[in-house]
Amino acid sequence: MVSVTGCNDNDTDDLPPPPAADPAAAGSQATVDPAHQPILDAYRGSVQAMLAAQAAGDPEHPDLTRFFAEGTPALFNVVSGVERHTARGTYYAGDLIVTAAEVTDLDLTTTPPEAIIESCLDSTNYRLVRREDNTPVPEAEPGRRYLVISKALQNTDDRWYIVETQAEWETEC
Repeated sequence: MVSVTGCNDNDTDDLPPPPAADPAAAGSQATVDPAHQPILDAYRGSVQAMLAAQAAGDPEHPDLTRFFAEGTPALFNVVSGVERHTARGTYYAGDLIVTAAEVTDLDLTTTPPEAIIESCLDSTNYRLVRREDNTPVPEAEPGRRYLVISKALQNTDDRWYIVETQAEWETEC
């Protein structure tokens, strides 16, 4: 896997890590391989946890460690992003939608077992705003649809946790 979603000091290049579940996609989950469902649930949960931490301005939001493995690049990027935006008085608001997500690789023979998730995120209605008045940050890059590749590991508690995330900004989906 390539490097994780990077963080920098330029808000115009800063977009969030993986995204919120699309309620419409939940209906199509009946066709998902049962072995993949807990992995996809962990991925979607990680997006919801990231959104909750952003909205609360809380880099220690309790949901983060329910879906991101501690000490991993994915958690570090979410926490540092929340801290950076909180310090600047900004946060991401609106709809961040997982329009599609699938497990593209699953290896249960490794220790720990690992999976790769490819998803399409739609951030067209997800904006960087000022916390004081919820006005958009004018120089922030507009949202779009893009590919995200994430890696998940299964812990000894049999739960899946997101450990790496790579946003492919140039790959529309």
